[in-house]
Amino acid sequence: MRQILSVLALSLGTAGFVSAQTVQIQPGVGVFAPLMPLVEVDDGFHADVELDAAPAVGLAVDVVVHPLASVYGGINAAFTRMNHGDALELRDVDSPASSRVNVLFPSAGVLVTPRIGASPIQPRIRLGGGVKVYDFDLFDVKEMVVEPAADLGLGVIAGEGPVSFTAEARWALSRFDPRTLPIRLIAAEDQTQNDWLFQLGFAVRP
Repeated sequence: MRQILSVLALSLGTAGFVSAQTVQIQPGVGVFAPLMPLVEVDDGFHADVELDAAPAVGLAVDVVVHPLASVYGGINAAFTRMNHGDALELRDVDSPASSRVNVLFPSAGVLVTPRIGASPIQPRIRLGGGVKVYDFDLFDVKEMVVEPAADLGLGVIAGEGPVSFTAEARWALSRFDPRTLPIRLIAAEDQTQNDWLFQLGFAVRP
């Protein structure tokens, strides 16, 4: 939890150095889409442990520091489930462990918006990083798992009034230590997590 608060405090604290007119609040909704297994179980008998694609929500604050760039800080949350079959060795309890997993993604960085003529629709490039937090609903995993993550994205922003609309694909690249889960025949090293967020939202200028 300290890592989450540190990322948000570092990014949102920048707002104190600029006037309120340069601040944008950006809520969004979308889809969390993992492209790689959470854990590859390479024994020829058990299926990989995978996270399902799931709905996601997000909230961010942008602070404009240049006509073509702003800094941002925010958090996204996805509410997914884990497909693990019989690869997980859960302890014997009266009720089965849930496969629910909440994935939190606080991040901060820079948004670059190059101008292309007088069009109201402009591209937007995201360059940032943060942490990916896995909150497992498993008896054997009692604490949230926190991993550093990149936050890279490409999208568009449309409109220049009090409200603009946004669409974006964000790449949340990270690692995951399979030893975190009670897995049979796990690999010894962290495994790459190639996750994407496809997001629609709007930017409000108070």
